[in-house]
Amino acid sequence: MVALDPPEKVVEAIVWVSVNPREELPVGWKAGVSTASHRLFPDLTERLSADMVHKAQMERAPPAPNGPGAVHQPLEAGRGVSGGMLRPGPDGALRRSERVIRAP
Repeated sequence: MVALDPPEKVVEAIVWVSVNPREELPVGWKAGVSTASHRLFPDLTERLSADMVHKAQMERAPPAPNGPGAVHQPLEAGRGVSGGMLRPGPDGALRRSERVIRAP
């Protein structure tokens, strides 16, 4: 998938829209282009977006490892959410975020 906007830009938009209410606020140039495209060609834009997401999440995603499944009891692994976001490390190299939100 395409790189995400910096979190500071998103936070600034959230703060701005809390003072200046809007139903929607595109953040970043990609969101602006997407919004304009959807206004002009809604069906085409939705189909292209759906195709991109399907390819990224279903066709190109690595296969899940074989395991016992969760038929008789819940699995401990895989119960959290990380989002897979990359953060710069101390040496400037991008690393996966260590922050994980655990499900109850």
